[in-house]
Amino acid sequence: MAVFMENPNGDGWAHLLSDLKGEEGREELVSFGRRIGLTRRIHRKGSYAEHFDIRNPEIELAKAAGARIITRRGLGSILREKKRAPV
Repeated sequence: MAVFMENPNGDGWAHLLSDLKGEEGREELVSFGRRIGLTRRIHRKGSYAEHFDIRNPEIELAKAAGARIITRRGLGSILREKKRAPV
């Protein structure tokens, strides 16, 4: 449904993740990552917490490609929901 990015932390890093669970979420995240030029592997692949760690200029590319900006609390809410949701 959507790819989300938390506000960058003090070191300039952010998490990029899908709100969809399982393979559907992974496909959405990988497709989005390819569109902005990410070539690295997903962190925690296969878990509800799979994500990319990104920095500038990737952060700016993600914003321009339509990643929805969320707070750290919003990130936690998405992860809790994905953890609870059936596959």
